[in-house]
Parts: sequence; structure tokens; C-alpha cells
Amino acid sequence: MKKLVITFISDDRPGLVEKLSQMVQQHGGNWLESKMAQLSGKFTGIVEISLPEDQVSVLTEELKALSSQGISLLAEPVVSTPSPTTLGSGEISILGMDRPGIVKEISTALAALDINVEEFHSLVEAAAMSGQPLFKADLAIGIPAEVDLQQLHEKLDVISQNLDIECMLKVDE
Repeated sequence: MKKLVITFISDDRPGLVEKLSQMVQQHGGNWLESKMAQLSGKFTGIVEISLPEDQVSVLTEELKALSSQGISLLAEPVVSTPSPTTLGSGEISILGMDRPGIVKEISTALAALDINVEEFHSLVEAAAMSGQPLFKADLAIGIPAEVDLQQLHEKLDVISQNLDIECMLKVDE
């Protein structure tokens, strides 16, 4: 069996997941893991599947043909599973008035420490009292063993002060 990771985006409409799952099953594939969401009228997702090795190229070609139906799709074989070299996992919660640069500052600080962003969820909504745009984000991170957690806390504190936002770090050791 061979694993593939499939990413896709399309205008949102009923039947997209059904179409993809039907194609996977028709080629003897198994749906392993997925994350999907609807944003601004688009439906996007990432799916990990396994299927017989002799079906990989056939399914990949059929998936590419979906572009004629308005579905942009990419299928990549899984070469190997990365070995866990992390001290542990962590979570960062961000809350503050929306402004350009929040994601850039946080991601730059994490990349400088070689911290991997494993999941990222964000949204902007009206603040309860003022109605002003409020930015909220939750990140799941993988922290390498050599990272000084105090240094991470300090970087997040500087960002919090500079952007007048709250950055709360929780590390699972």
C-alpha cells in the first residue's frame, strides 16, 4: 500500500467530499485522515489516503482531470514519516484587536526557533462590547528538544507588547 496526501480547493457546493471519496474507493483506497473547511465561498481540504501501489498513477491522473469541473487538486506521495524530534507539543492562543502583521510576527518568531506549526486556526470577529474587529488564533506547535522555552516565552511577550495582543503559551511536556 502507498500513501498519498491530496489537497484541493473549489467553489463550495454539495457533493465535493462524496466525489473525492468515491474516486478513492473505486481505486481500492482507504481514507485515513482529513481536515476540511469552508471559507469565503470556497471549500478546501487536505486528505491522507492509502491505496494499492498500482493504482497511484491512475488515481492521480483522474484527480487532475477534476480541474475541468473547477476543482484545483494536488496529490503528493508520502515518501516517509518524519521522526519526532520534539521536546513536546504546545499551544499558543492569540487574542487582540485585528491589525496587519500578527500572523507574520508570530510565525517569524516560531521559525527563528525552528518550531513547527502543526495546526493553525484563526478568525476575525466583532468584539462583544465595541464591535471592533477582534483577531483570535489557536496554534498547535511542535517544539524541538533544543529550544529554550524561556526564550520562546520572551519572544511571545515582546510580540504581545508591540502589537498590544495576548499570546498565551501552554507546553505539554
